[in-house]
Amino acid sequence: MGPRQLTQFTFKDYVLGVLVGSMGGRAITRPEQAYVTFLYGIATVIVMQMLLSYLCLKSDRVRRFINGQPIIVISKGEILKNNLKKARLTMNELASLLRAERIFNLSEVEYAILEPTRCFSVMQKSGKSPVTLGDLNIQAPPKELPILVIKDGKLIKTELYRYNLTEQWIRDQLLKRDIKDISEVLLAQADSTGIVYTCLNNTNK
Repeated sequence: MGPRQLTQFTFKDYVLGVLVGSMGGRAITRPEQAYVTFLYGIATVIVMQMLLSYLCLKSDRVRRFINGQPIIVISKGEILKNNLKKARLTMNELASLLRAERIFNLSEVEYAILEPTRCFSVMQKSGKSPVTLGDLNIQAPPKELPILVIKDGKLIKTELYRYNLTEQWIRDQLLKRDIKDISEVLLAQADSTGIVYTCLNNTNK
């Protein structure tokens, strides 16, 4: 299953894990039945897990279908009730997840995202992160949620519309970082102010 922590397992991982455990338990509790049959079943499940994991790595569609997609439950400080229902979260559960991120006041949250692994990602509002700019009486510009614009050397054109970005704008931003071609980039994030993060094959900028 790869070097992942238990909290990072998806629903698919849990189901396959239960199947393996169930078949292994039956092999122990029913010694009169051939172990080969159970070992064959366990091997089949493990191969299925490896195959699904490989397909998830290679195909965004397969990954979205099996693992699901991140769900934004708070956007620009506003709770998205429809997305909260889609994520099957109650207000109490939302507050509990935020407290786990050391956020006790919802007014401090700019964005909150429920990841497919059921982990919670939170972006605090400008001036609310320790040490806060608000404490220093410094006016902070509003934060924006960076988007993934390049992955595995390919431009993700469907994401550009969020900030009205163009392919040429992306290329110009890369040139400012001495990156001549999109294919050189493993991953890049951007917001309306520019590219905020790039990762090359073995170099971070």
